[in-house]
Amino acid sequence: MVANAWDAGATQVKILIPEDYHKKLIASDNGSGLSKDQFEQRSMKLDYNRLKHQGKNVLFCQG
Repeated sequence: MVANAWDAGATQVKILIPEDYHKKLIASDNGSGLSKDQFEQRSMKLDYNRLKHQGKNVLFCQG
């Protein structure tokens, strides 16, 4: 999650880890975000290779 925020140009990342086991872990950042297609391609993939799919340099969208 933090690597994704970094790749999106985030300068702030917040991670809320709940005390109760059955509550949701929440991560938020101020990065440029993902489109629906990008989210579906990248989320929940432990082996997503940003360099392979996006290249060495990342362009941040202002939005």
